[in-house]
Amino acid sequence: SGASPSSAPSSDALAALAALAADPKNDVYVISGRSRDDLARWFGAVPNLGLAAEHGFYWRRAPGEPWRTQDPEARFDWKDIVAPILAVYAESTDGSWIEVKESALVWHYADADPDFGSWQAKELLDHLEGVLSNEPVEVVAGHAIVEVKPQGVSKGRIVERCCTT
Repeated sequence: SGASPSSAPSSDALAALAALAADPKNDVYVISGRSRDDLARWFGAVPNLGLAAEHGFYWRRAPGEPWRTQDPEARFDWKDIVAPILAVYAESTDGSWIEVKESALVWHYADADPDFGSWQAKELLDHLEGVLSNEPVEVVAGHAIVEVKPQGVSKGRIVERCCTT
C-alpha cells in the first residue's frame, strides 16, 4: 500500500514555489516525510528549489545536485528487527499497513477501527521501545502512525542545516 497520489502539489503551489525560488535572495526548500522519488517527481522541475525527503534524512540544494544524507554513517540493520514486529501488528489490525522508506519504517492505522488502532499503537510503541532500547533509532507516534527512524532526524534539524550552509 502507499500514500495517496492526491498528495502531489497543485500547479498553483508549484508556480508559487518557482516564483519564490527564482529570487536569488531566497533559499527555498520543501521539507517532507515523503521519499526522494516522490519529491523529485513532484518538484524536480522547479529551478533552485531545495528538497529534503524523509523528514530531512535526505536533502539536496537544487535539481540535478546529488542527494546528501544527514548521517552518512547511519546503519539500518534495526529494520530486520522492526519489520517482522510491524508485520504482526499490520496483520492483526484490519485497515493498517506498513510503509517502507529508505531511512524508516512506518505503521499506518488511519483506516483501522479508531479505538483498536489507537490501542494497538500504544502496545506497538511499548514493544518497540523495549526491543530497540540499544539501537540508534527513535520510535515516534504521529497522527495514526508509529514510525521508527534514525536518531536525530527531524525537520527542525534539516532547517538548521539549510539555514547555515
